[in-house]
Amino acid sequence: MRKLMADIRVQDALLAAWLALLVFLQGAHTLERFWLGDDTPILAHMLKHSLLEIFFEPTVWQELSTANLTPWISLSFYVDYALAGLNPGLFYLHHLLALWLVGVVAARLLMLFVERPLAWSGAVLFLLGAPVLRVGDQLFTRHYLEGLLLCLLALLFFFHHQRSGKRRFQLLALLCYALAMTAKEIYVPLAVLLVFLAPGNWTQRMREARPYLIALMLYVAWRGYMLSGHAGGYAQGSAYMNLTFWTAVATSFAGIPALLFGAHSVFIALALLAVLVAGFVRWPRRLPLGLLVAGLVLAPLVPLVAYPGITSADRYLLLPWFALCFGIVVQAQVVRDCIPRCGVLAWPRIAAISGCLVFAVAIFQYRSLIQQSEAHYYRAVDVQMRHVWSHDASTAFLPDAAIAPSFGMVRALGEVKRLTDPSASIPKAALDLSALDPTLPLYAYSVDCACMHDISTTIPQRLAQIHHQQRRAPLTLALSNHDGWIAWDFGPYETGSYSVVSDYIGNLPLPARQAGLRTNIRRDLEFYVRYTAPEGWVTYSPPLRLKPDGEQLTWRRD
Repeated sequence: MRKLMADIRVQDALLAAWLALLVFLQGAHTLERFWLGDDTPILAHMLKHSLLEIFFEPTVWQELSTANLTPWISLSFYVDYALAGLNPGLFYLHHLLALWLVGVVAARLLMLFVERPLAWSGAVLFLLGAPVLRVGDQLFTRHYLEGLLLCLLALLFFFHHQRSGKRRFQLLALLCYALAMTAKEIYVPLAVLLVFLAPGNWTQRMREARPYLIALMLYVAWRGYMLSGHAGGYAQGSAYMNLTFWTAVATSFAGIPALLFGAHSVFIALALLAVLVAGFVRWPRRLPLGLLVAGLVLAPLVPLVAYPGITSADRYLLLPWFALCFGIVVQAQVVRDCIPRCGVLAWPRIAAISGCLVFAVAIFQYRSLIQQSEAHYYRAVDVQMRHVWSHDASTAFLPDAAIAPSFGMVRALGEVKRLTDPSASIPKAALDLSALDPTLPLYAYSVDCACMHDISTTIPQRLAQIHHQQRRAPLTLALSNHDGWIAWDFGPYETGSYSVVSDYIGNLPLPARQAGLRTNIRRDLEFYVRYTAPEGWVTYSPPLRLKPDGEQLTWRRD
């Protein structure tokens, strides 16, 4: 027996090492990457405030977000900063370590329900998914990743408590669940799931789940205090009261298989559906639990349909992807068990594992296509952000389409730079060439060399092209910013594209109208509206100012 247990431990150690190699080979390229996306706002906020303030001061937290309560990301970044300073490579190394731990813990959790080879196959399957690719590439999604890790640990300790009765496992499960809630709201419903996973009648289940439900209630109170309200997300509650919104939700959810599986989504979805149905036919009592899990996983996605939308297999689909992989592996075990063994090779077991591997290959191919298509974007952002970090206000740069709509990361990078060196500055952003100091050398990103090069000599030509495209045409706008909600209506055109241009937010494309969107604007915002017609001509509003005190701003040109 001891030899058998030793062999099992050796096998698990080897499989965990193989998983580490897989994670490293897929993510090694990130170790050379610079700050991207929301990394810099999180860093700047962390450098300005203590962790106690971030976790317990509403005004401090709301400087970073008024829509979500996720202070775990600040804690995670703080650990990296304490160990490595502003060295992004070690931040990414921590990120890969967290991803590997998610795979290992997922395998350990699966082993409670399926045989060991199938459990590790399920972990590999999860790690190959498109949502994991994007989360693994983005530091600012760390709270999704480590929140999932904490959630899985909570489940693992919960089941150990059920089997052993040892109180320390219950305390560890409760601690992991409480921390998971500080990471991301999508892990809050775990307490509801634990009610149904606990053994016994309803009275016994509620007694077993009571500590987690108390933690949930404490979280609700803390969230209401920190966000000045219990609702989250970016869209107003009134958006949920009309049929159009729920039609959009159904359409968005119907498109999730295509986001997860790409061109072969129909065939893969049908194959997975067949495995799920076969498993539920064998164990029909599991169907209500499966539907409950699906509801708890998909419900947090509903507010995202209005804004920013579920348009790619990114962090929003990380938890649904994990739940799908977990369910498929468990149901594959059920299907395999109901088929009698045949011959020495035990072909049902081999068929179940082979099916997972074939599925993994298909997912890996789709993942590779995504990685290739996004390589240019990451390279462009990386080069431009490094340029901003290494140059000062004696130069200017022209943000390209990769960073102009997300200019907050450039502004926050400048803030990080000044917080670490008060005398430091960053290059001037040439969002409006006509307002740029002509004596400053102007740099722009070149796709050909994947580098920044001096384009100062092309400024007259670019200005001439802008003037050629520009027209004095009708344009109307109405904006308001009241109690953290912004609404707008641009017109009179129904086709073409609108964008708001500002030194604070960059060049941000927007729909023609939005009834209400949560925002974090706490200062006067100077901006102008740009409209681009389908024919290519452009018209601008004059410089405008939006105040954060709820004043209605209207302007029109007939």
